Amino acid sequence: MKKLGLFFIILIITFTLVSCSGLDTVQERLESEGYSMEKLSEEDLEKYFPNMDEDMKFKNLYMVYDPEDEYVGLIYEFSSERALKNVFDDINAKEEDYEQYVYKNLYIQSSTEELRLIFKGE
Repeated sequence: MKKLGLFFIILIITFTLVSCSGLDTVQERLESEGYSMEKLSEEDLEKYFPNMDEDMKFKNLYMVYDPEDEYVGLIYEFSSERALKNVFDDINAKEEDYEQYVYKNLYIQSSTEELRLIFKGE
């Protein structure tokens, strides 16, 4: 019985770790459509966001380029889905106002509907 319990604990931990980030999935989707992503360095983050509140801080920021190598958007990666939701809760945003721009722990900022649909897997 202990072995069965241990098996389920390991299984739950594995699913939790695998489902934490959607970055690999989103990157595969974008690359399959000819887009590319470039991660901004820590120095660039500090330069562009010098006064960012620690509670609002995201883990990484990626610039997105279309197949013609034109800049088309940003993807913010948060440490978890909860951390991303907390940012919107802090500004009293309704989930229906931002859910179309969120995939797991990622938020996309883009003016193109096509990019947002690829990002969401729709």
